[in-house]
Amino acid sequence: MSSIGKSEQELMQIASSAVTRYKREVISENGKGISLTDSVVASARPYMPMTHEHVKRICEFTYHDAFERIFNERRGIERNISFDPAVADDVSVLLGLRNTHNRLRG
Repeated sequence: MSSIGKSEQELMQIASSAVTRYKREVISENGKGISLTDSVVASARPYMPMTHEHVKRICEFTYHDAFERIFNERRGIERNISFDPAVADDVSVLLGLRNTHNRLRG
């Protein structure tokens, strides 16, 4: 994809891919796999270029998708779900969209 414009469907597809990768890595490593942030970076990189706003949307979609998938797989007290969300600023830095200085300034 060479266009910087991304549809909501494309962003949701990237998020879904990130959640699948995250779940696969966490399960294969008994909870010690990659972070959701790293999973978003790996899933988004092939879709570059994109903007920080795209990254923020992908991170939002990723959080909701991960929560829903994990919640629906569990029963009873196991539904108390806790995981660190993907951090859009960190994803943008790792994708080269922002440098650390810009991230700290907002």
